[in-house]
Amino acid sequence: MSETAGTLNSGVGIEGNRDRDPGYEHAKAAPETRRTAQPAHRTRTARNLAWNQGLDLYGYADNRIMKAAEYVARYNLGQSVPFSTYTWGTGQNCARREQTVISDASRGQDRPVWELLYNHYANRRGLAVPYTKAYAERVRAEGGGGDYGPNSGGFDQLGFGTLLYTRAAPAAGGALLQAGTSRRLLSVNFPEEGIGASGAPAVLGEAVTLRVVPGLADAEGFSFVDGDGRYLRHRDFRLRFDGDDGTTLFERDATFHARAAGTGRLRLESANYPGRFVRHRHHQLWLDKDQDTSAFRADSTFRPTAP
Repeated sequence: MSETAGTLNSGVGIEGNRDRDPGYEHAKAAPETRRTAQPAHRTRTARNLAWNQGLDLYGYADNRIMKAAEYVARYNLGQSVPFSTYTWGTGQNCARREQTVISDASRGQDRPVWELLYNHYANRRGLAVPYTKAYAERVRAEGGGGDYGPNSGGFDQLGFGTLLYTRAAPAAGGALLQAGTSRRLLSVNFPEEGIGASGAPAVLGEAVTLRVVPGLADAEGFSFVDGDGRYLRHRDFRLRFDGDDGTTLFERDATFHARAAGTGRLRLESANYPGRFVRHRHHQLWLDKDQDTSAFRADSTFRPTAP
């Protein structure tokens, strides 16, 4: 497993395509839409295997597989998606060929592949995947091999995802916060300390009183203002307190979604970096990628209390 993961990250012949993908992975969107699903869906089983061994390949390259699934689901649900002309050379003389539009061949064809993706990203991670969700609801309950046609394509996936992967939706952590109130956010594993400030940098220390306001970038989220009128925000993945500079970037950096983490507890997920949570590390506050470990969950869980 470690060797495979290492090859994915730095193996010979992979680096260039990984960082500067010219579009070959989804070139099949041109001749036949059905096959665009295969890169995402055939890797989902491997990603779930890795997840169960403590390796988050689902989140690889900033949730790339999630974005691919959303693209495929959106188009197959009948909506438009961006597409650039795909050009390639064929034969010994590399005769030029190109596809200028995305194909509608096999568009909307159902396959038992959506439940695992939806339940991981939406119900396990709490991320928004509206098109994946819609397709999962459309196909539900997922059958098995042979239920989707007699040819080879009907046996491409193992199926039975509704049975195997359905998870309860996460509780809304936002119920623990209310705009217009003031709260201190105390650490669950350092209960005498909480989100505080040491000048501009945010630290785990003496908890400061924060005014809870609707999220600057998303009213369904929250922003937090200290007694000096500064907002809690991230910059270069460090948490700090800064005055609002009026930019869209600042608004996004200062907006968080509350995720339930047990009775009376929550975690703060970045609005513009889904999957990254506020956590303390060496008494500094960072915006780090979620890790499925008890230590990370404890370091990223806070208890809102009245001042």
